[in-house]
Parts: sequence; structure tokens; C-alpha cells
Amino acid sequence: VAVPHDRCRPGTAKSSMIAHLIISTLAAQQPSTRFELEDYHPKADPKATVVAGNARFTVLTPRLIRMEYSDGAEFEDRPTLAFVNRNLPVPAFTFNGSVLTTSSVRLSYAGGPFTASSLSVAPVDSNSPFKGWSFGMTSANDKGNLRGTFRTLDQAENVTLDCSRADEPGAHEGKPHCEWGVVSSSGWALVNETGVPCLDENDWWADPQGKMLRNRDSHDLYLFAHGHDYMGALADLTAAGGKVALMPRRNAGVWFTRWFDYAAPDVVDLISEFEQRALPLDVLVLDMNWHKKNGWTGYSWDTTLFPEPRDLMSYLHGKGLTVAANLHDADGVGSFESSYTRVATLMGVAGNKTVAFDLVNQTYVYALEDEVLGPIEKDGMDFWWIDWQQGEDKGRTGQDGRPDGKMNPTIWTAKMRVTDSTRRCKLCLGCT
Repeated sequence: VAVPHDRCRPGTAKSSMIAHLIISTLAAQQPSTRFELEDYHPKADPKATVVAGNARFTVLTPRLIRMEYSDGAEFEDRPTLAFVNRNLPVPAFTFNGSVLTTSSVRLSYAGGPFTASSLSVAPVDSNSPFKGWSFGMTSANDKGNLRGTFRTLDQAENVTLDCSRADEPGAHEGKPHCEWGVVSSSGWALVNETGVPCLDENDWWADPQGKMLRNRDSHDLYLFAHGHDYMGALADLTAAGGKVALMPRRNAGVWFTRWFDYAAPDVVDLISEFEQRALPLDVLVLDMNWHKKNGWTGYSWDTTLFPEPRDLMSYLHGKGLTVAANLHDADGVGSFESSYTRVATLMGVAGNKTVAFDLVNQTYVYALEDEVLGPIEKDGMDFWWIDWQQGEDKGRTGQDGRPDGKMNPTIWTAKMRVTDSTRRCKLCLGCT
């Protein structure tokens, strides 16, 4: 059940600073993923792990094995965006120092750095569709991979979900904006978490200087060895990666949006036209017409077009509609924004200078969510359409260092806006 946005929203710069203090104070008392839909526990049960020299293997399920190598034998227990819940029921398995065997797979490790000859996994059942894996085999070079998800929909026509194609429809700056799937006709899939950002005890991804909290492992690999049991692979993914929220019914309905300067009376007329023609409508998405037009980025109502936004939101909700609006976050918070003074005070910015878009600055991000977007949500905005003007590295997110580009602004803006209501609620200490 979604928590109403205004239930716990800090209303002033002072209250926002108090909220940040509460976050730090409660850090030691909460799981590090406490702002997700559920509390997760990223550190695996020690009984599920074995250490062999500089390698650690974690049996998450009989068919999902985590394989880590660390030059200093210091292994990563912090959560990532993909894997938040490694503390799962411990499956039965054996380990004799070089061979780890579960009911489904047999992992062989000869010691030393991971190589094709030192690390391999074979099926226990020779009739399994999973025939085997060795280090160096990736989902990118597995022709049987059944593909995964797509991050953005810009220019997304005839998408193949082939993440190896720089010319994939919808690709930007040479990156295809997709991830390989965890199911394959080859019977295995590999998720590579090497070098990705981790979350700290505050559910945050950077240190006070804005440096990403990197996975400390030299290699951090998750092998899904499920054969053709695709539902089993997805079940294990949600067990370790976190449960997926039930999609709202509206998402399967009819949506309408248009890049056009609709004013409030035009919106009312539009809804009337749907009614007159007996056409269904579930979600109305306001494009850039809703905000001031000083640039692509805008966070304040255009009061020329929408002089009484709360009245319009009330009208639309009265028609049973869900309302969303377009956001381009790239340019930060300008001095023309209604919320500028509050944000500038929090960030220590003077002289009416624009407060720069900075996704690794916790003060900025929470000010953006609570002081800038919070009042708009209180007017009745139900959710945000995060549009793509942020590129691959704005907001100081270009710290990835990986050719497949695991780091980008879209991931973090989505992370914040999905968890905002839970975060605000929990900071109220008793809100449910």
C-alpha cells in the first residue's frame, strides 16, 4: 500500500535538516535497506558461506551461487541495488576445500585468481539443461540469453534488448540502456556486480565527499544455474534482490500525454472529450506544460497556465484519474523556482546561483525530493515521469569505470522516487 506523500513531508529547511539528523542517528538501529518496501538483510548467514584463500562462495539457493574474489580477502557484505537480501534460509551443501556441492550444482575451485581453469560449475544431474559454466563465460557472450530489461524508452522502436549493440534502438551515448536477463535457453545466466555502487547503513551510495561506495571485491559474480526452470530463476532473483511491488491497476489502463501547452481549462476540455466519446482513461501525464519554461528543467507550477493547481488536481482525482508530470532533472534548482530559497539555504548557495544537480550529495537529493517535489505532491501529483536529459553521467554519477555502464542518473532518481514515501514515513517514527 502506497503511503501518501504528504504524510511525513518535512515542511521547512529546518525540519529537513532535522530529518537528516534523524537518518544518521537511527542508522545503527535499522537495516541498511530500511527505505525499501521491506527491511532486508544484505549479509548472508555465515553458515551459507565458505572461504577458500582469497575467494568466498555463498550458497544463496541450491541454484544461485555468489562467487567473490578479493585480493585482500576482504569481502563485500553491503547491499547493492540488485542484491539486498542475501540472508536467506541456508540450503544443504557440502564443501571439501575445493568442491562445493548443492542438490543441483557442483562448483570446483582450484585456488588462486579466478580463471577458466580454476573456477567452474557443473550440474549434479547430467540430464539437466544446464550443462556447465566456467569463469569468463558471460551473459553477453551467451547466445541463449533470453534478454532482460530496458532502462529508457527514448527512440525505442523495434527494441531487441541486445545489450551488446551500441546501435540498439533507444541507445544513448553508445550505451544500450538494457541489462541481460537471468534466464537463458543455455540453462545459466551471470550477473556481474563487480565495481557497482553499494549502499551504506543510511541507505546511501556515496561518502561525504561524494565518492561512490564501490564494491570492494575484485570479482563479484552471481550464477543462476536454473536450467529451463525460468520461474525458479525469477523466484530466486526476487528472494535475493527484493520483492517486486504489485503493479498498480492503472498501469494496465489507458494513459494520455502530449507535449503541448495545455492550460487548466484545456485539460478539463480534454477529459470531457474522453467522457463524451465514452473512451476509457486511467492516467493523465502532464508534459513540460505544467512547469515554468526557463529551460528543460522545471519544478514550479506555471501559474499562467495553472493558476489553481490544487483545484485541477482535485477535479482530475474526482474523475478517478491518476496524475503524473514530466521531470528533466539535469539543470538543478534555478533561482526562479518557488522552492529555491529553501534549497539554497540547505546547500549554502548564495547570490541566486543555480543549485547544481548533484546525486551524490545527500543534502541536495533530500532537499530536491522533500522541499522541491514534496509541495507539488501535496498539491495532488501522484507520481513523476522521469524523462531523460541527464545523460549517462550528470549529477556526478559518472564514476563508474566499467565499460557496460552500471552507473547513471536514471537509476538514482528512480531509486529515490520509488522509496520516498517509505523514507518519509519512517522518519516520522511511528507512521504506517
